[in-house]
This record gives sequence, C-alpha cells and structure tokens, in this order.
Amino acid sequence: MAPSSPAQQLTGTRLGRYTLVEHLATGGMAEIFLARDESVAAFRKDLVLKILQPRWTEHEAVVEMFKGEARIAAMLHHPNIVDVYDVACENGLYFIAMEYVQGKTLIDLARRAIEVSRQMPLDVGVYIVAEVAAALAYMNEGIGSDGKPLQVVSRDVSPTNILIATTGQVKIIDFGIA
Repeated sequence: MAPSSPAQQLTGTRLGRYTLVEHLATGGMAEIFLARDESVAAFRKDLVLKILQPRWTEHEAVVEMFKGEARIAAMLHHPNIVDVYDVACENGLYFIAMEYVQGKTLIDLARRAIEVSRQMPLDVGVYIVAEVAAALAYMNEGIGSDGKPLQVVSRDVSPTNILIATTGQVKIIDFGIA
C-alpha cells in the first residue's frame, strides 16, 4: 500500500466548522477537498474547500492572490459561476469554502469521449460554450452590489476550470488569476 500524501492525511480533520471528507484534486497552489458543514437541527451541507498548500503560506503575495480569488468570486452571482461562501485561515491553513457541484470537468468529458472513440455532439458543445460565454459576459459587464460594473476578466478559462454538473448545469470553478 502506497503512503498517503500530506493532503490526503487531512481527510477526516476539521478546518473551522468544516470536516474534510475526501481529497478531490491537487492544483498548482491548492488542494481541493469535498467537505461537510454540519450544525444544529440536523443541518448538513456538502461543499468544496480549496486549501492553499502550506508551502505557499510564507509567500505574502501568493496568500494575497489566494484571498483575492475569494473576494472576486464572492462578488459574482450567476448560475454559471460557482458560489463562494467563506474564506478563512485555521491552524495556519488558508481556505476558500465554495459550492459543491457534482459532475465532471470538461477535460474529463473530453478524455472520456476519446476513450470511447466518440465525439461530443455538436449541440452539447455549443450549449457548453454558450453557458461559459454567458458567465464571462456577466463577469465583464455585470453590475456588482455596489452598483458599479464588475469588469472581471478571467485569465484561466480552460477545460479543467469548467464543470458540467450531472444535471447539465455548466459552471466556471476557478478564479485564481482573474
């Protein structure tokens, strides 16, 4: 049995009010976990925690970029953009709590299509592009809660940052360099 990574060893621990349920992915700067928020009255909500890797916490510019991602994402309220609920630091770990969307990334769907030697149907591709375009138009032209234009430009729209929910909903999921 292979030893578990430091990120996987966090599974089962708590960060603030969130319990880390399952390690989902590793990015360039962060670890992604399925987490659970449980409270009184049998309240239970699954969400995603994006945790800045400890190696970056000593780099003030990286920490500020991470917190900036949370600030930008929290301003955005659109059906094709993942919702952000919280940003915090607990036990020296910075994290962003965001909406959990059950589904696959566009890159996962493209890989699966290649595996089964099938192309994605044209109408599905057009639908995905239209949904992403709607989110990007909102980011650039939408009006924030302060009445001012958002004027947010995502510089990392890629198949790994587009999530297709099992319901068919399309969401942009990463704003690290917006």
